[in-house]
Amino acid sequence: MLAGFIRIAYVENRYRGNYGYRFQESLDSGRCPCGLGTNRSDVIVTAEDDVTNLDDYDVLIFVQDKGQKPVTPPLWKNIVSSAKEGQRRVYASVESVSNVRYLIPSVSKSNSPYHWSLTYHSMSDIPVPYGRYQPFEHGTETENRDKNWAEGKTGLVAWMPSRKNTMWKRDEFVSSLQAYFQVDLFGTGYKTCNADIDSCMENIKNYKFYLAIENSCCSEYITDKLWKTFSWGIVPIVIGASKEDYLRLAPPNSFIYADDFETPEDLGDYLRKLDNTDEFYNDYFQWRQEGEAFLDSSTREMLGEDTDTSLYSCKTVCRVAKKFVNETSVETGTHTGNNFDPGTSWWGKSCKACGSHTWISQFN
Repeated sequence: MLAGFIRIAYVENRYRGNYGYRFQESLDSGRCPCGLGTNRSDVIVTAEDDVTNLDDYDVLIFVQDKGQKPVTPPLWKNIVSSAKEGQRRVYASVESVSNVRYLIPSVSKSNSPYHWSLTYHSMSDIPVPYGRYQPFEHGTETENRDKNWAEGKTGLVAWMPSRKNTMWKRDEFVSSLQAYFQVDLFGTGYKTCNADIDSCMENIKNYKFYLAIENSCCSEYITDKLWKTFSWGIVPIVIGASKEDYLRLAPPNSFIYADDFETPEDLGDYLRKLDNTDEFYNDYFQWRQEGEAFLDSSTREMLGEDTDTSLYSCKTVCRVAKKFVNETSVETGTHTGNNFDPGTSWWGKSCKACGSHTWISQFN
């Protein structure tokens, strides 16, 4: 250990390059000034492809990412057997557990090498959500109270898929919707903006609805697909986490939950009703008088915005370091709390088929 500092390493076994580029450009020589109020106030961060001297670090963050190679039995044995007294290990992922569950062998809480979790889920020891809704502290917003959010929008439904390889057949699902209402596709191979993401976004803002459908349906897996839609000022049609998750985490009355409808015809009829009646459409924007939707985690990074809350930022590193200071006795190595089990109900066992109605679930 390095005296005077807390040392944290991001440990991964990846096809892609190292994580160093993801940190803010202002990061000085791998050091995050956390100001923890202790004699170990700064954090030294290592973000290499292969961190071999595991004993050199106070905290190891094991990132589970869809670009990784599966952990081999010899590597897993090394991870489990190399635990150092006083060292803390963090399971980290902002990917759907459906995409990363194959990366590690099955473990239970009794033999898990992880002390804490760092994921998008609110049950995590250190949550890093894709976005969040925050009610205003004082009063209501009046500036846009009379704004007609339908004005100037000439398109009905837009969709810009992020990738084709998903846990369900999203592309086929969207194609099936074309029989009931028009869906315009953006991105590579579709609209003329396919080579310019900014142009795509500007065009999408001219639509009333956006298909914010996730690549898998797991607890609280609500990504930039929802939160960026709010930044565009249009209404998201969602498929992903449970409706209860959306109701709890998203702004009130801000989205259309596709699985509420018995048939795609019913959904199409409802969209046309909103399209033809500005008053009904504007109901989905009343929440903007009471609060604000923030882009957090990798959402900001994807949109080229401030990344101070992303998984690979000094802010997140300092949150990990603060937990290390607060919950660990460096002198004795005492750890408070239970180890994290990646197979827990809210994480490893939280995924389900998308949609309860056949017109959605048939594409699982």
